[in-house]
This record gives sequence, structure tokens and C-alpha cells, in this order.
Amino acid sequence: VAERRGTLARLAGMEELSLAIRRVTAANTLHAFVIKADRQVRYRVIDEVLERLRQAGAENVSLLSEAEPPR
Repeated sequence: VAERRGTLARLAGMEELSLAIRRVTAANTLHAFVIKADRQVRYRVIDEVLERLRQAGAENVSLLSEAEPPR
């Protein structure tokens, strides 16, 4: 799922994600990309998204995390 100007868009897979990233970075390489994932997302998926962002020339990438509630 990707957020596009305040709305959510469902992407079919990594190739569609790459195309969406390239469309955005073609207009503005400094566009802010924020990756938010919980512990259910495997690291290799996040790594692949980061690689796709790098390949597309994205220059403003952040990872968002939330603290776990106290036990």
C-alpha cells in the first residue's frame, strides 16, 4: 500500500511500486518517502523497497518506527 497525496493506493507488487517511485522522482528527487512497517513485515521486503528507492534516485527517504507499548 502506498500513500499518494493523502490517499492510499494499492500496488500490485514491487514492479508497480518501482514505476510509482520513478514517476514521483522524475518530477522531484527530493520528494519525501516515508517507510512505515510493523514487525510482521520481513526485513527483506523493506530492503527491496529501499533498493527500489535508491535505483529511482530518491534522495529523501525516512524510516518511521513506533515504540512498543510497555509490558
